[in-house]
Amino acid sequence: MKKSKRMAYNMIAQVVSFALNLGINFFLTPYVVTHVSKEIYGFVNLAYSFTNYANILVVSINGLLARYITINLRQEKYKSANEYFSSVTIINIILSLALVVPSAFLIIFLDSIINVPVGFVGDIKILWTFIFVSTLLSIATTTFHVSTFAANRLDLEGIRSMQSNIIRCVLLLVMFAFLAPNVWYVGFTALICNIYLTYITYGYLKTLTPQLKLDVKFFKWDAVKELFVNGIWNSINQLAAILLDGLDLIICNLFIGALGMSLMSYSKTIPVQLASLIAMVANIFVPQMTTVYADGDKGKFIKETKSAVKICSFLCSVPVIGFIVFGYSFFRLWLPSLTDAEIGTIQTLSLLTLLPSLFSIFSYPLSAVQTITCKLRLPVIVTMAIGVINVVLVFVLLNVTDMGVLAVKIVSSVLLMFKVLVFTPMYAAKNLDVKLTEFYPTILRGTVANGAMIVVFAVIVQFSAMDSWLKLGLMAGLCGIVGYVMNYVILLNKNEKTIIKNKASELLKKFTPQKA
Repeated sequence: MKKSKRMAYNMIAQVVSFALNLGINFFLTPYVVTHVSKEIYGFVNLAYSFTNYANILVVSINGLLARYITINLRQEKYKSANEYFSSVTIINIILSLALVVPSAFLIIFLDSIINVPVGFVGDIKILWTFIFVSTLLSIATTTFHVSTFAANRLDLEGIRSMQSNIIRCVLLLVMFAFLAPNVWYVGFTALICNIYLTYITYGYLKTLTPQLKLDVKFFKWDAVKELFVNGIWNSINQLAAILLDGLDLIICNLFIGALGMSLMSYSKTIPVQLASLIAMVANIFVPQMTTVYADGDKGKFIKETKSAVKICSFLCSVPVIGFIVFGYSFFRLWLPSLTDAEIGTIQTLSLLTLLPSLFSIFSYPLSAVQTITCKLRLPVIVTMAIGVINVVLVFVLLNVTDMGVLAVKIVSSVLLMFKVLVFTPMYAAKNLDVKLTEFYPTILRGTVANGAMIVVFAVIVQFSAMDSWLKLGLMAGLCGIVGYVMNYVILLNKNEKTIIKNKASELLKKFTPQKA
């Protein structure tokens, strides 16, 4: 299959899966707010935050595994590929078992460690148990995912996730419809879906990469050591990222309370989904970028990277800007049981979360250059430094001002924008031994398009009363069309426009009935 078709299938499958997951969160969150408690939903995201803390060590060994296996399979070094695969899988299983005890300890004494509303302790402990068990299963089987990456079949990942989300949706509907409302249903359905995903992913491993065999005879400490030495920077980077933007919920819980944590959680629900959309679109290009890098064609690799930056901007900027402009109307309709003051706080927090994402559109593909070239040390040091600065400044603001939850988000937003706009593009250029401003013309072009869209969208909003989902949907659809047209005109060059016209013409012919 041609590269362009494979990439298109990958993208379609991933976007459909993303839409399903977004839909589940869209309906689930207000239901929990209305039927359980507005203070409780934050504990779902807080549980996942704790699992991210546990993944810090796991990332050091697994972060570069897909790269190593892909390159070895590409070069037909099957023995080496199996040594990496088997060694890491065995270590993952050991780590998963080792995490059982601390996980159990945390859950048992949860209400003594963090602020848990009286009357919901049991429900939240059950929720966390299911989420933690699901996470331990993921850690033990995470190597199975290398097959779709190595074979550049991310469309199968999208289909798999889509099926999982359908199962999750059906289970949640049945449980909330026929049982008393409890938030632990969210964790239970996550575990069931993860079991299903593990089964399907193992099947992909056997069919897409039959060269890979899990066997203790392939276990090599040297393979683990090599991945750990090179991947420790991924682990430190994960820790740095947590310091920068992953402690907001726990800080809110400990210093402000369960309600403040939940407001923060509500504000992040859609922005986090949008960030995952950006990462998903960017990751579609990573297997091809890795393959080109393995072939040693530097010029082609730079071209692939710039193409990824531009397409990410073209596809992802419109929904991000749309939510920036329509955010307050959305939250007012989405969470009607909350007060105007709470909605205002959520919208402000959401804007602060989205601002870095607006520029991460450009930096995600450039960040992949760091991993592909195995040059992770400096990015980690920079992220760690600003992460420490973030934590210190947040604690200072919480103690000397009455900013509350806003203090938690303002600092990280400013620091993240510095990282994605200044450091990431320059470091990617340095790694490729080109001028430091190599990627800025593309970024500047995208920024101009984004600025123009914000102005146009804001003007449209001034003449609209979006007091119903129908009105909001119609205006969002109109702005979406306008936004993509603006992106087409401003962002793309003449050759890229010609390519899109030809592709659109081909698709139109396929769906147009032919005359007899």
